[in-house]
Amino acid sequence: MNTQNGMRTGGTTSSLRATMTIRCTDVQGDSATFSMIASNAHVSDGTSNSDVVNSLESRKFHNPFHKKKGKMDKHLGHPVSFVQKETGEISQVTFNHKDKTYYNNVKMGFINALNTRVVAPGSTQVIQEKDVVGSHKSTVSGQSSTFMALEGQEMVALPAVSLKKTFDQTGFSEFPDPSLKPQNVKLQAETHTQLHNAGFIQTSTVNQVVAMVNIGSNAASYEAFENINMLEMLHESVKRQSAQDNPGDLFLSSFGSLNIVASSSPKFFLEASTERFTANFVEEETFSGDLFDASVLIHQQMLAEGVPAIDLNESLEKIFSLKEKALNQENGAQTIHLMDQVTQYLEVDTASISLLVPHLESIQYVETEQSEAVAGLCFYILSGINKKESSQLFNSYGFKSVVPHVQKAAILASHTAKIQDEAFIQSLADLHNNLPHENPHKSFALLALGSVASYSSFPHIAKEILINEAKESYDHEEKSIDALFAIGNAGPSVFSVESELLNLNFHVHPSLRVQTKLVQVLEDSFGMDYEKDADYPFSKSKQVGFELGGKTVGAKFDAEVFLGTNFNCNQTSFNYKASGKTGVYALLFGKRKEAVGADAEYGQNGGAPLSNSAHVRVWGKTIKSMNFPGLGECKEKTYPIAHASPGFSVKYTLWVSVVPI
Repeated sequence: MNTQNGMRTGGTTSSLRATMTIRCTDVQGDSATFSMIASNAHVSDGTSNSDVVNSLESRKFHNPFHKKKGKMDKHLGHPVSFVQKETGEISQVTFNHKDKTYYNNVKMGFINALNTRVVAPGSTQVIQEKDVVGSHKSTVSGQSSTFMALEGQEMVALPAVSLKKTFDQTGFSEFPDPSLKPQNVKLQAETHTQLHNAGFIQTSTVNQVVAMVNIGSNAASYEAFENINMLEMLHESVKRQSAQDNPGDLFLSSFGSLNIVASSSPKFFLEASTERFTANFVEEETFSGDLFDASVLIHQQMLAEGVPAIDLNESLEKIFSLKEKALNQENGAQTIHLMDQVTQYLEVDTASISLLVPHLESIQYVETEQSEAVAGLCFYILSGINKKESSQLFNSYGFKSVVPHVQKAAILASHTAKIQDEAFIQSLADLHNNLPHENPHKSFALLALGSVASYSSFPHIAKEILINEAKESYDHEEKSIDALFAIGNAGPSVFSVESELLNLNFHVHPSLRVQTKLVQVLEDSFGMDYEKDADYPFSKSKQVGFELGGKTVGAKFDAEVFLGTNFNCNQTSFNYKASGKTGVYALLFGKRKEAVGADAEYGQNGGAPLSNSAHVRVWGKTIKSMNFPGLGECKEKTYPIAHASPGFSVKYTLWVSVVPI
């Protein structure tokens, strides 16, 4: 990867040597059950020949392999049992899921290298398989070969069968990490397996290379190489080319190789006692399933272990001690960082969400600046927790709150919530339906419904309300605009422009303001381009913008100001317009989102006023709409806008040969 000063890091390299001892424990029909223990593990970080790794971070990983007081941890946790069919497919693994996660990672990687499919020499098959990398199609081919063996005093060539298995990202239907999709990566893998003439696996070599797809056009080069032996050289050349083309950017890729060679040396078997192989599995600590299900479990355990090690009570005390000062410039970054850590923690430790209840109860009957700040902090944290407990607190202490600013804080936080629970979108819909028309929160709730529909698994609940609201408010200008922006928040994943949005007839609405906002929604939310400002031939505009970072991780700022008229002052068709638009966009591993945006417009066209309003967007969703005073009022006015909303992250985990990265 590249650093800010343009210097490029070489990445990291590590190697692991270990003994995998396998014993057949049962044979039934067309399959056999084996027990395996991994031992004598040594790890090197690639910087020296020593097995002792000097870096502090590496010590955390490698510590179990080091000598302590003359002793070495000879076995990487408990034994693992696996069932292999005579076709070579490993159909089941059984292991202790209470073992250290990286122990199980390594052991699953070893077993995965033995997962093959036997085909006749000279033939090729396309198979569907599930392994630690995912559920995917593989191409397997067989050919006759030989291996050298010692018979008496001479080395002789004995007949064998070589199997070659290949796959890439295009054949995947599912990964253990549900957030990873085939379009996120370029991946190629190849396994060479040699079968002894006695029927067992003599050698197995797994090579795999993977890169993020958005690193630039050079990533496509991976598709041009079919020979796995060239992948490592290609990997290095693409890294060098990426450094030249994008000197300020990140390049994320990995190359992994795993080699297993069978040995009949009796010393390995002497080290492994029979008791180690026949150890009973305790039911509550045992996992049994296929390789894919095993890697799903391990991925979940890795996420749980990645939760920040925090003292939850202490962190909450710090957050709420700041209260109204929490989002000031001085304390804002620290507070938001703390809240994000708490959110990650509570996502795993769901029971501890109840620690927020006393804070939520304390603001249910009072309306002060302090209680407003507490509400914002609570719902910020809850919005990042995709659990039913979070949904319940949103409803009980937010949507149903009788304190206006508490209810408003919950509505605003719902725009970017991660909660997929059906009850969450239903409770927000109930709030909108039950609020009287004169309550300004009804407009806030409608806008939020559109946003929640865009990420909810139950968008139909909001969609029906948005359509009805658009039809019923057609004769009311302001309500029509709110309905339009709510539909824009829902976006193309919920609404079709041709068959649904245009059927609402906003394009022939009697109000020019509504027509103007329709164009804005079609542009901002549905990606449609329109010619603008043809009615203002005498105009002046200014655009500025700059970018930080690169194509993989970066940010972009855009701003535009427009002043125009037709200089027809003596006619009712005198047109004039003043408008401004600004946006900050974040780019992270191929995902581009508008972090914050605002637009304002003032003027008239053909004697009719323009929208004369301002709108604020957070992460692409309109959360606030404000009208300007009448055309005759020429006064300076400031509109305060403050809102904290969780950002977005991109995180993928993928197996590369022996371990997930």
